Amino acid sequence: MGAPEGHLSEPELARFADGSLPARRRRRIARRLEQEPYLRAVVEEQRAAVAAIRALDLPAREQLHARVRWEPAPRRSGPVVAGGLAAAALALLVLLLVPRGEEAPSVLAVARLAERGPAAAPPRSPALEGVPFPDYERRFGWRATGMRSDAPEGRETRTIFYTRGARRLAYSIVSGGALAWPRAARRAVRDGVPLHHLRRGRTTIVTWLREGHTCVLTANGVSRAELLRLAAWEGRPGKDRASAVS
Repeated sequence: MGAPEGHLSEPELARFADGSLPARRRRRIARRLEQEPYLRAVVEEQRAAVAAIRALDLPAREQLHARVRWEPAPRRSGPVVAGGLAAAALALLVLLLVPRGEEAPSVLAVARLAERGPAAAPPRSPALEGVPFPDYERRFGWRATGMRSDAPEGRETRTIFYTRGARRLAYSIVSGGALAWPRAARRAVRDGVPLHHLRRGRTTIVTWLREGHTCVLTANGVSRAELLRLAAWEGRPGKDRASAVS
């Protein structure tokens, strides 16, 4: 029996957060979250817990199943923040499956892939596991000019390179569940999209989640403000939502 109208089942929310849902169902839930900020906040909290536990690399004693229990709260006119989840009558319980010996690349390792440069021309509509790369050219003048595919720690990662004049940035999507945020990263929210950013030398890195997948923007000579704007525009619902590169 499916979840009642207005509710998402506990297993579905848990699998959405850890990236294990099939792509079609993941997209449907993502559209639902765009319309329900309080529910989106719950999922973001669970994703953060997923990343934190994976970062600890703790072996699982038994098979643990992710569970999320929530009850819809009355809609509020003000913003929903992590500290206000209790006030929004949302309760979150996370018991996550962390397979023994599971490894995942770090966001910094993914960002370093950009240093290798493109290995091929980009396909007409690049995507990874149903998550499309954005069309930045039409809105911002950044044109997709190259691509590379890698598999750090066995996790398929696709990177599209965009250029604008003499500047270049790299946009990577990592397969599977969310990666842990870098410890030095600072959090920012742009247009309702939670982002994390940091600098390594001359390199600026912005990372965030799309449909349970970690995305990473990396660039030299591109301001943090511009990278945050590109990441937030790509993640926004509505008519400004990014389409696949064509």
